[in-house]
Amino acid sequence: MDNEVIEDLKSLLGRTLTYHGESCVIIELLQSENTLVLQCDKRQTTIQANQFGDANRRAPNYHSLPLLVEHGALNPIIADWLSDIKATR
Repeated sequence: MDNEVIEDLKSLLGRTLTYHGESCVIIELLQSENTLVLQCDKRQTTIQANQFGDANRRAPNYHSLPLLVEHGALNPIIADWLSDIKATR
C-alpha cells in the first residue's frame, strides 16, 4: 500500500461514520495487520466477559475492518469513506 493511501487512512482517525447502521468512531489504524478498528456508539453496548467467561461489564462494540479485500484491492467500504472525505475537502 502506498504512502498516499496510508496518509488518507490516517485522516479517517477520530471521525464518526456509519457502519452497518451503527454510529462508529475510527479509533485505530493497524498497518501491520492491514486493519481499521471502529468503536461503536457508547449507547450500544454488549456484555463483556472476564477471563473466566463470567459476565463482567458493559462495553462498547468494536469492529475490525480489513483494509484490503480480494486481489489486494482497498476495502470498498473504506474506499467510499475516503472518497466522501476527499469530496468535502
